[in-house]
Amino acid sequence: DASARELIGSFGIWISGAKIKNTLNLEYSTLDFPLFLTDCSFDEPVILEYAKIRSLDLSKSRVPEIRAERVSVEGHVFLTDNFQASGKVNFSGANIGGNLNCLDGKFHVAEEISSILFRIDRKCYIKNTQTLTVQNARIEGSVFLDSAFKATGTVDLSGTSIGGLLDCQGGIFHNPQGAALKAQGVKINQAVLLCSGFQSSGEVDFLNAAIRSELNCDNGKFINQGGNALILQGADIKNNVLFRDGFYAEGRVGLVDAKVGGTFWMRGIRNSPFMNLDLRAAKINVLGDEKASWPDSGKLEIDGFTYERISPYSTVDSQERLTWLRLQSKDRFSTQPYEQLSRVFKTSGLEEESKEISIAKHNDLRCRGHLSWHAKLLNFIFDFTISHGYRPLKVFIYIFFAFILWANLYNYGYSKNLMTPSLVRPFDLDFSTIEIEVSEKYPKFDPYIYSLDVMIPIVDLHQQRYWLPNANRGDEFICIDGDNICVSHSGCLLRYLFWFQILVGWILTSIGVSGFTLWIRRS
Repeated sequence: DASARELIGSFGIWISGAKIKNTLNLEYSTLDFPLFLTDCSFDEPVILEYAKIRSLDLSKSRVPEIRAERVSVEGHVFLTDNFQASGKVNFSGANIGGNLNCLDGKFHVAEEISSILFRIDRKCYIKNTQTLTVQNARIEGSVFLDSAFKATGTVDLSGTSIGGLLDCQGGIFHNPQGAALKAQGVKINQAVLLCSGFQSSGEVDFLNAAIRSELNCDNGKFINQGGNALILQGADIKNNVLFRDGFYAEGRVGLVDAKVGGTFWMRGIRNSPFMNLDLRAAKINVLGDEKASWPDSGKLEIDGFTYERISPYSTVDSQERLTWLRLQSKDRFSTQPYEQLSRVFKTSGLEEESKEISIAKHNDLRCRGHLSWHAKLLNFIFDFTISHGYRPLKVFIYIFFAFILWANLYNYGYSKNLMTPSLVRPFDLDFSTIEIEVSEKYPKFDPYIYSLDVMIPIVDLHQQRYWLPNANRGDEFICIDGDNICVSHSGCLLRYLFWFQILVGWILTSIGVSGFTLWIRRS
């Protein structure tokens, strides 16, 4: 009524304590003034679809339902101070120029839980009832679902753009059979506060959300045992993600493919045997955690997880970090988490820690990866000799001990006339000494140079080709069953050991060369 509207002042219409029996229908209406209906009781739904209102205040009121799709509110919307809705409150597609304030609001279904149970394949389910829906809306200010806010059913903010913050501090969201808080694709210009006593029973879903400040879950409680407790898959968070000061979760906490521009903090978490942390393909700037807040063994997924550095408040002890890596599920093995940690250690100047992680990567691949037996054998040999190329000088220890061992064997064999010249004609007579067989100009035998010449095949020290173990000399060395089975002479055994040293020398030298090649390439 245009003439009636002219009589309304700038303060608008104020109604308090009224009982409104019939439907309040302002669909498609334009109200150029504020509308205050506080502490009122509505018997029928409030209809505001496509309406234009200066501001709306339903604080302390009780409504069965609000239908406000596509409503346009120039100022704030207040559903506060023990506001109660027994049915769906729908602001989908709304355009709100101020805040959507639901502080201390109560949103729940009117029906008893038993009346909405139904049975499929002998299992009971509860219908996914939406209590507060603000899908694809545009809110210039902030959304307050905090203090004593309580919702039984799904609070759905999917696709909504929020110019301020999303404040759910102390809010209680209850929908154990579905999504308690659904914010898929939401765009929030400031912080998201799921902290300071926040509680959820059911999924909290921020799939593909864009948060331009931080996500604070300090002292938040997320319960959905056997399901998804907190989903941040594909989310883009420009600042920090805070799981601290009593954060507690039962169920999967998933940051798959999420991006965090600040620090991902996990400190002071209340330990839960039911929490699974999934960081696969997540990208963060700084990792800030502590050992006491890590999930239990088998409940950490970090394949593809990348980070630029580790916080100075977090451990950089290589053994503790290996314990962290080995918390991953044993069902599948990936080397990427090891390579990522090694790279971060190296860029932080922790060269030894980086090497230890890289060596452990190969060893864990042997123990937990699906390798064939010969691949496991080669893996073990490379670990034993050169630590997979990260400590190539290690092979010289084994070359040195082998060189000394065989030098003493050759020295003993020479003293027993088991080493004979190889470049003189054979004699039929049995000479007791070597000296009468050869000229004084013949190269003299040196057991250490000889052992080194045999051990390193890539050099010629002019000993091996002048002297050889003689298999026809020496006493009988090993006999079994009398005369049936025996190694005829001790010189024969020395010949076998000579051949074995050639094989060992080729193997160790080849491994050493490959180890230095890998070391130079990595350097």
